[in-house]
Order: sequence, then C-alpha cells, then structure tokens
Amino acid sequence: MVADLGVALARLHGLGMSTRFSQPVGMWEMPTEAELDAVVEEAVARQLVWAAQLHRAKPAIRLIREMLQARHACNYRMIRTHRDVTQHNVVVSKDHLLLLDWDVAGPWSAAEELAATVAEWTEILEDQPRKDLAADLLRGYAAAGGTLPAPEPGLFTTWLVKQVNWTMLLARRSLDASCAQAEPPNDLDHLMRRLRRAPERLPVLLDLLAGNGPGEPG
Repeated sequence: MVADLGVALARLHGLGMSTRFSQPVGMWEMPTEAELDAVVEEAVARQLVWAAQLHRAKPAIRLIREMLQARHACNYRMIRTHRDVTQHNVVVSKDHLLLLDWDVAGPWSAAEELAATVAEWTEILEDQPRKDLAADLLRGYAAAGGTLPAPEPGLFTTWLVKQVNWTMLLARRSLDASCAQAEPPNDLDHLMRRLRRAPERLPVLLDLLAGNGPGEPG
C-alpha cells in the first residue's frame, strides 16, 4: 500500500495545480521564544505532567526556529496540494487508495510534501520508526513520474514547524479552562517527547530521502 501511496502522491503533484501563494501559509511561522516560555511557566505553575517535557523540548524547538529562518531564503515552487498525508487520512477502498480530510489543503512544494510523507509514514519521531517503509514510498513516487528531490534539511523544515505548532496549539488548549476538548495530559507528554527527538532524527530522514534506508534494493 505504501508504494501505491507514492504513486498517488506523484499523480497529485503532477496535476501542477497553481496557487497565488509563494510560501506555505500556515507553516511559515511558529511561536516566539517568549510565547513558548509563557506556556512553560504556566504549565509548571499548574504542575501539569507535560510541563517538564515541554521545557526539555525547548532546544529542539529553538533549532527548528533557526531552520525556519534559513527556509525563508529557499524558493521552492508552490503548488496546491493535500498537506496532511498521514496514516489517518489514507484509506484503501476495494482497489483504490483514497486521500481524505482536505481541510488543510493549500500551498506547499511537491518536494516538501514528499519529504513530510516519508517522515509521517516512517513514524520517524516515535520510539521505533518504520524506516523500511521509505523505500517503497519513494519507489512508487518515482515509478509514477514523480521527481525525487536532492536531500537537504530545508525540505523537512515546514513539516517540523507543523509539529511544533500542533503541539503548542494543544498545549494552549490544555491551559484554557473554557476549552471542553483539552488534549489528555499523557498525549501531550508524548507529543513533546517526539519534538525532543527531532534534531537526532533529521540525519536519519535525510538518509531515507536519499534512498539509503532499509528496504532499498542494492
């Protein structure tokens, strides 16, 4: 199925749907250091279980912020695309693979979405990532005419920004007493542990995107 996903993604990118935006709206900014500190301080004051993990994730978040500053100088060609190709948004119906949940569809580059899909489907920030899935995904993408990008850290930057922003959104929601759908504390703790792994897993992602991961035919 992962190879079929690569085929579907290549076909989607091959449509070349244009966009008036020159950058990936919604993945182009992230919380400032002061905003992050304020969330940490309030969480510590409330003795929330995830406060310590968010504090420990600050160096990783700082690195991602630096990566975003460097990403600003990149000029990737934007297209209109899905922008959330996770396991939750893909189903197989009979002989067809369906991409669901297009609510965040918008401008992104094909190369960045492919890199993000590799990161998502290999579960690279988890304890035991599925690195073997990268080769099938890339093989399917190339077989359907997709262009495999040269690996560079900038391709993963906006995906990492997305991880930070989603985690911070849930953290703020957890601090909001009026919010009836706050994220369970243990789930937030898990998300923040994932963020802490980002710097050490980035070289692994680059290897996977280069086709050097397990499952790649020699």
